[in-house]
Amino acid sequence: MFKHFIVIVMLGLSLIACNAQPPAPAVTTPASLAAQAQPVMTNSIVITDTAIVTNAAIITTTSAVTETVVEAEESFFGPMEVSPARLENITVVITDTVSVVARGTFANGCVHIGEITQQPMPQNAGISVTIQANRMTEAMCTQALVPFEVVVPLEVAGWAAGTYQLTVNNLNTTFDLTTTPTASQPISPMTATEILTDWRRVTLPEVGLSLEIPADWVTLDETTWSPNITSTQRLGIHWARTGSSWQPTSMLPVEAQIGGRLTVELGWSSGLLYQVQTMTMTELHLIAPLDGPVAYDFYLSVTSPETLSAEQAKLEYMAKSAQLSSPKMAACMPDATTQLFVSDDNSFCLLYPLGFNIAQSNPLVIMGANGGQVEIKVEPAQRRGFDEMLQKALRGLPAHYGVTQGKLTVGGEAAMFLEGLPERVPTRRVFVIQGNTLYTLTFSPLEQPMPAEVAALWQTVLASFSFEPQP
Repeated sequence: MFKHFIVIVMLGLSLIACNAQPPAPAVTTPASLAAQAQPVMTNSIVITDTAIVTNAAIITTTSAVTETVVEAEESFFGPMEVSPARLENITVVITDTVSVVARGTFANGCVHIGEITQQPMPQNAGISVTIQANRMTEAMCTQALVPFEVVVPLEVAGWAAGTYQLTVNNLNTTFDLTTTPTASQPISPMTATEILTDWRRVTLPEVGLSLEIPADWVTLDETTWSPNITSTQRLGIHWARTGSSWQPTSMLPVEAQIGGRLTVELGWSSGLLYQVQTMTMTELHLIAPLDGPVAYDFYLSVTSPETLSAEQAKLEYMAKSAQLSSPKMAACMPDATTQLFVSDDNSFCLLYPLGFNIAQSNPLVIMGANGGQVEIKVEPAQRRGFDEMLQKALRGLPAHYGVTQGKLTVGGEAAMFLEGLPERVPTRRVFVIQGNTLYTLTFSPLEQPMPAEVAALWQTVLASFSFEPQP
């Protein structure tokens, strides 16, 4: 099923080409388009499986092709030779837009789709498309033939009904327009993979986001997926808190060789795309955002460059599909020393130190091995304010009793604490009102000096406690 038709940009300079938008035709006839005499740069995406097209007119042409090197360039992946792609057949698909599907074979794993251009033919005749192939001249690649398929939306919006010629490299065919086609949609990896792959959304509360992954991929762990249980290919996500010393490269595999870097726009943020080589794997790492409290590493790991080419669009789509929790919840990102708790109704989250466990859920009790604990009670505020709660807590106590009180901020909300109330076990109680809900956090035991276990719990819980904004 095609919603609209696209071309997939793979690797290096192709990613840069993605930023250029195909100009809309200034007038509505092939003759006036041809008069512009300028080729149109086309965004591209490469797919390795044949797409299924329904409710469409389809015309297929098959022919031989020769390959001639036309120039040498420097790319994202190093030196490369550029030549016309070796095509075996082309198929015209006509719905409300017109696209051509070009299929062929790369000579080896070092060859990838490069620049794609198109321009109208003279005298209203039709349109000519050129698909280039880039061969990495210094890379070590498999020598097996690699089949490929490219979908190119043709710039024929507004053309009148009639029969037109189409040339793609050295393959020729014709196509008939019975109605005036609409403009091609902007091309993006998200559009491409939406058409070519079924997706399912997964929520990762410990990561602080949800994203889409290929629907038929298996889950290896909570943040890693693979086509099947025996495959070495991986899609996954890592995360890290950022700080003054944080660098995007700190999220890359240790001792990996960095082959290049590009800036990528994701819609919700911008990121950096790195290609790296480890001892056994070729990987892409898309790291974003670059200016938040938490950074995410969306990664693709494969064993060969040709697989990297075919699967890159999946990585980009997965990253583009990410939906982050609110910025307030960003503080609830666990590290190597903390654990995450998210309330059942997703109204709040917090971190607590390793070595503590959830002993009770209602009310929530988090307890350490040496008896240090926090109890968190959630109840309607019933229009009570801090003054009223303070008066109730101190009622009947002599003025000199020695209750300590103070103010602080918890989860961005004003809070009050009381310490030294007449209780069997010394405690420190924190009261927070958020919306119409009262949160009471009771830390114990509170001998002086404060036990190290309780001090660590106090600091970790209050520093991370975050509310999810209510609708």
